[in-house]
Amino acid sequence: MNIRVDRASAVPYYHQIKEAVRAEIACGRLKPGDALPTEFTLSAELAVSRLVVHRALRELVTEG
Repeated sequence: MNIRVDRASAVPYYHQIKEAVRAEIACGRLKPGDALPTEFTLSAELAVSRLVVHRALRELVTEG
């Protein structure tokens, strides 16, 4: 996955991550059944709290 967090942006990190995952799905890089990296892996790669990643993924799931 090619996700980046813009630390200078006023957009919250969780929202940036959520939109980046959504974009990966929309362009076909993530397909139904593909496994996502774990929250711990993503948080380490993006240098953000695991709770930030958790919120982003939770919102994606609840939004459908």
